[in-house]
Amino acid sequence: MWPVLGTGALATFTTGKQYGAYVLGCDSYQDDIEPGVVATSVLHNTTAMVTNIITEWQEGTLSGTNEYYWGVESGVVGLTDMSFVKDVEGCDQEAWQRIRDNIEAWEDRIISGEFVIYNYFLEQEYDPDAGEFENWQANHPGVDYTEWVNGGRQ
Repeated sequence: MWPVLGTGALATFTTGKQYGAYVLGCDSYQDDIEPGVVATSVLHNTTAMVTNIITEWQEGTLSGTNEYYWGVESGVVGLTDMSFVKDVEGCDQEAWQRIRDNIEAWEDRIISGEFVIYNYFLEQEYDPDAGEFENWQANHPGVDYTEWVNGGRQ
């Protein structure tokens, strides 16, 4: 389960424990709240965002109309290291390592630009009718989104 509501997710962790389900934490490091139930937390580091804006203000470059896209490389969004679930008795260490290796590989592919994640908001700026990814795919049959973006959206 992934309750996307910050600290409002806390009750979901108890429910996950009762039903033997994994839960994803949201916005902050919540892995230690129910060790073994919270597999990882999806981080949203607002401190980094606020620090960036304060720096712009101090440097006199804050215009009030700037748009920001913080991705995996920025450290604003990401996943925890999953160390709490790793240390739970009975955790399959080989499976855990495969999962961590895959996460790191995908993060590297995203940061390098080898894989581009569909950006709904950005695509609306190019084409107000772009819609969700499924709509984009229907309008671009057989086209790889990453190649299309890297090729100048042509």
